[in-house]
Amino acid sequence: MQTAFIGIDPGGSGAACLLTDSRGVKFHDWSNVYAAREAISIWTSDHSDIRIGLEEPAHLPHRSGFYGVKGLWRNVGQWEGILSGLGLDWSFVPTKVWRRVVPKRGKKNVKVSSLEFARSILPDGQRHIYLKKHHNRAEALCIAVYLREFEKLRRRRIQ
Repeated sequence: MQTAFIGIDPGGSGAACLLTDSRGVKFHDWSNVYAAREAISIWTSDHSDIRIGLEEPAHLPHRSGFYGVKGLWRNVGQWEGILSGLGLDWSFVPTKVWRRVVPKRGKKNVKVSSLEFARSILPDGQRHIYLKKHHNRAEALCIAVYLREFEKLRRRRIQ
């Protein structure tokens, strides 16, 4: 049975990433609720065992202001609605938790570290994550990788 992992970065320019055991990767950039629902629906119909993680933001930079906070939590709510509306089991993954899979490289920005990590684990990473603005895809991939590593650990404990 092939397990699929879906990581979701709900930011203003958020993205979702499907990661399968066979290392296949697909991305969906946030545009609207209907497109996101369609992508998730297609991905989940192709797999019987799915783990879904939605980033739960820990805190926001001071520069975000009220409207940045409002927009982020609106997107979190929209993703919650999509996943619940499709009848899928999902869980929040706190930002501080999934960032543990991303190796820290000096004093670089977290988004830059996420981009570098995502490019390093994908054989064709440059094709999917070639622009700086693709940090949303990189973070969604990092969440999916975290879910995969957590599942491996869980299976080891069961045996």
